[in-house]
Parts: sequence; structure tokens; C-alpha cells
Amino acid sequence: MEILKKIKNYFSNGDFPLLAFDISKTSIEIMKLKKELTKPHLDFYSRIELDIDYVKEGKIDELVKLISKQITDQGAKRAIFSLPDSYVYFLNLKTPKNSENWQEIIMKKAAESLPINLENCAFDYQIVYSDNEKTEVLFVASEKSQLKIYSELFQKLNLQLLAVDFEAACLARALIDKNDLNPATFIVDLGDKESDIILIDQGGFRDQITIKFGGNDIAKKISDSLKISEKEAEDLKKQKGLNINNISFDEIFSGVFSEIKKMSENYNKKVGQSANKIILAGGTALLLGLAEYFQKNLPGIAIEIGKVDKKIDFGDKLAQNKLLYGNVAGLALHGLDEKSLQNGINLIKNI
Repeated sequence: MEILKKIKNYFSNGDFPLLAFDISKTSIEIMKLKKELTKPHLDFYSRIELDIDYVKEGKIDELVKLISKQITDQGAKRAIFSLPDSYVYFLNLKTPKNSENWQEIIMKKAAESLPINLENCAFDYQIVYSDNEKTEVLFVASEKSQLKIYSELFQKLNLQLLAVDFEAACLARALIDKNDLNPATFIVDLGDKESDIILIDQGGFRDQITIKFGGNDIAKKISDSLKISEKEAEDLKKQKGLNINNISFDEIFSGVFSEIKKMSENYNKKVGQSANKIILAGGTALLLGLAEYFQKNLPGIAIEIGKVDKKIDFGDKLAQNKLLYGNVAGLALHGLDEKSLQNGINLIKNI
């Protein structure tokens, strides 16, 4: 009977899996998984496209109404949420290997490095690298005032928020396995307005930057070059991607390639090795010709489009555009069970 009880608890716990929410400026993705013997199955998903940034505009009640319509039948009581990387501060901090007060050193360095007062931040950190001389820590922080907005949102949804992750970690959890980390891999998450460039190795996160570039810039380039309307340009972008004659995209992509090269050089100086792969993510990554364009401009680095179904069985659901759910898929994996919830960053762990 004890064995049967353990089996039952493995597959079903009243609190888990958690309902996962990825809320960005332009969309909301919601997902819940079902635990299975091999890999978790997709149990529920929903996507809401937003015409405005409801959080920035302070329209929380309207956001509650939009979300409530989607989750009414789920009966969920607990949730996990990923904070947009634009609201997150990332620090890579070092401390002597055998220092007894290494945590105090980390906190002191974080307070000195952050552009805002640490007392006004929620934070968490994890060791990403350690050798005989030093320990490197990823320190992640966000303003408490920003987290308070989302906390109130979930209170109005009658959901207990158990953890707050960040988008870069969610993507890495969904798209990367151990074979990708030999020695290191970039994730380039291309959104509509912003893009995240993330460098990860076997120790964890090594570098990250958010830049003002996305699919909207590509559409604008098409519009300006062909002298057509923004709507026509957006339609043409979806049809042909970057495979449009007589248009050079080099200027608008130069910042992306420059940051990748800079991060790669810095990583090489630190560890003596270079990243050998780039995984493209986000809706813009699905554009025709994009992977080939990256390969042309970054020779010597393998380029691939992210596969969200590496760790989740989607069955016959989400036949197309799984990559749009990359962030929330990784978040749902974080909230799969109590053990997975303890791994990784949780910005509300100490609040």
C-alpha cells in the first residue's frame, strides 16, 4: 500500500503542477502540465494577444477579467509567474572560494553594483561556477514595487503565487539540455519590440542583455525600403521573412551580432573556451531565412531554432508555433512538482 501511495503522490498532488503565467507587454501565455512517467504532457494552454501594455498602463482590473475568462474551468489555487527580463537586474559576482562569509560579500557587492537601493529589491542568487580560487554567483533582483503590482494581480485572480522566475531562465529550462552546454550556448529570444541575448554553460547563466530590437524593426525596414504600409510590410514579413529581394537587413541586425560577439569574447577570456551554438527563440525566430541569415553573419557557430517539445509531450496540441510558448513551457516545468520548484531562481523566496 505504501508503494501505491508513493506512485499516486508522484502523479497527483493537490498543489501541483502549478498554473504557469508568462505575462509580457504584448501577450499572455498560460500553461499547465500533467506529470507522466516519461515526460510531462500538456494539460492546458491559452494565449491572449494584448493591444496595450496593461501593467504599464495600470489596467490591472481589465487584465484580471481577460485572464479569468481563460482559467475559469481549471480550478487552480496556486500559480507560478515569470517576470519580463526588462524588469530584472542581472549581476555576475565573484567571491574567494574559501571565504566563510561569502554570502555577506555577495550582498555587499550586489548593493554596490545595483543601480537602485538593494533594500527596495527582491532578490535571489545561485552559484554558476566554482574552482579552487573563486566562486561565481548569478545575482538576480527586481524592484519590490514592480513585484507588488503582479502580486496584487494574482490576489485578484484568487491564486496563491508560489514563485517568481524570470524569462531567460524559463527559456533555458525549456530549450536546453546537457548536450547543449559543451562548452556553452547562446539563446537569442527575438520578440516584437525587445530581444534577450543569454549565454549559458554547465554552471548556469554567464551573461545576459536585453536590447531594443525585434520583429517590429524588421517590418519597419520592409515598409521603408518598399514604401508600403506597415500592415502590408507585416504581412510580407510573415510570408517571406528575410527572403525579400533588394533589402539589406544588415544595419538593423548589427547590434544583435555585435552583442553576441562581445559576450563570446568576454566568455573566452574568462574560461578559455567559446560558445559553439545559438538557439533562436521567440515568435520572430520563426521567420523564413532568419536562421540562414544568422549562420551567414556568425560563421563557426551552429544555429538552430529552439525545440520546445524536447522536454514536454504536446500530443496533437499546438501543432504549429510551439516556440511562442517557450517561456511559459519552461515556467510550467519549474512548477511541475515540489522538487522542481526548489530548483532555480525564485524572486519571492525571501519575501
